[in-house]
Amino acid sequence: MKTARVSIFKTALVLSLLSLSTLEVRAAEVRQPVHVYFFTGGFIDVFSRETVKKIKTKTENIGRDLEIPVKFERHWFTNWRSVSKKIQADRSKAKVVLLGHSWGAAGAVHLARDLDKKHVPVDLLVTIDTVSVPGASQASTIPANVRVNYNFYEGSDLFLHGLRNNKRKGSSSVDGIHNVKVLVGPTFSPHMTIDDKIEPLVSCQIKLLMLDQLDQLNIPDQLDKKHLAERIAALEEGLSTD
Repeated sequence: MKTARVSIFKTALVLSLLSLSTLEVRAAEVRQPVHVYFFTGGFIDVFSRETVKKIKTKTENIGRDLEIPVKFERHWFTNWRSVSKKIQADRSKAKVVLLGHSWGAAGAVHLARDLDKKHVPVDLLVTIDTVSVPGASQASTIPANVRVNYNFYEGSDLFLHGLRNNKRKGSSSVDGIHNVKVLVGPTFSPHMTIDDKIEPLVSCQIKLLMLDQLDQLNIPDQLDKKHLAERIAALEEGLSTD
């Protein structure tokens, strides 16, 4: 009788451990990896270094805090084809985030279009003052595989003007697309500084994506310096409690 009770206890203990293991596996499955690719512009690859560094550091720290695997890569806009092949070959089922400034934003859009041909989803595309690459067009045309596109642009630079009217491929629809004008204030070249000005906002967007709360973000279609600072402060405060 005693032997039977011990056997029953052991069986129950094993089943409990198996149940816990199953729960742990399911929890791990929920923590979907996030892969972020930032594309820089310019005639030479020397721009947006500080912006990239800030977003990379914050994203990796958020990943550690949330126990979410994060991969962050920085590329010059000319490398979008090789990055596309890398993403297509990836089997981690990671959320894909594409970021870009100037020609880098155009490169990110062309990459998204290439991934669309292979039915690879892009969870978040952030285009910052997009400038079309010479010889290429449709940098403001967003393919259907992009779930959310935030297009930040300024309109006061004397030399470089970002594309301001992103829309869906093959239509005038802006479903899932947010075109936001950013007034960065007096500066020699707003185009050269807009990426750093909105970096905290972009970092918050990535965290919201990790938390599956990106659809709750509400940004007006124009932000001046004051409202941008207020919106960033509110987001950072709200996310710090999550």
